[in-house]
Amino acid sequence: MGAVPVAPRRRSVAFAAVAVAVAIGTPLVAQAREAPAPPLDAAVDFSITLKDLDRLIRQGRFAPPERALVLDGTIKRIDVLDPTPATFAVQLELVKGEWFEREAVRSYRSIILLEGRQFATYFPPRGEDPTAAAIPLNSRVVVAGVALLVAQLTEDPDDLAWVIAGQYVRAL
Repeated sequence: MGAVPVAPRRRSVAFAAVAVAVAIGTPLVAQAREAPAPPLDAAVDFSITLKDLDRLIRQGRFAPPERALVLDGTIKRIDVLDPTPATFAVQLELVKGEWFEREAVRSYRSIILLEGRQFATYFPPRGEDPTAAAIPLNSRVVVAGVALLVAQLTEDPDDLAWVIAGQYVRAL
């Protein structure tokens, strides 16, 4: 199918509209290029890991980091808290570990709370067919969110983990 012919008058009106848009838009683009955006690391702390969050707990430092975090790890547990699409909520246990002298493994974890209908695609409730975008248990993911508080996860008073209000999650 070829291009639709444009009458000469319409062509001149279209050309004038493009010329005006370019004339108005060019200074705005130049101005946007001159005004530096605030650095991303002013809002997001890319240096903090699950291990660092665990260290904060062991040091008795329970004040949440001031900036948003980007964490990576493996999903050890998925609990759908509210399967209703409009108020969907899921809780993930995100873990990461490291070997010590080939004999012991130390694991670090956080609880990730995800709220909103956009997360239902990634974590469908049990009994529902998963979508192509579903993120299954034991998947490696990256999560962006804000640290809220430290919670005791079991009866053991030393079983503590940071709770993160997740805003984005992606499988790696």
